[in-house]
Amino acid sequence: MQDQGGKITKALIETCWKQAGIKGDLYKFMTPEEAAGIQPGGVFSKSQHAIFTACLKA
Repeated sequence: MQDQGGKITKALIETCWKQAGIKGDLYKFMTPEEAAGIQPGGVFSKSQHAIFTACLKA
């Protein structure tokens, strides 16, 4: 995976997670690599996934 200039940090993961309205605190255990590659399903709806990934890339 290439870094597109923006570095994914724990703080960014948390911000994007909450912005997407995803339940739970799974983000606390995610690495930046996991956050970047996460797929919809489980605690993520497709719309939440779209918001989360767009936020991470912003």
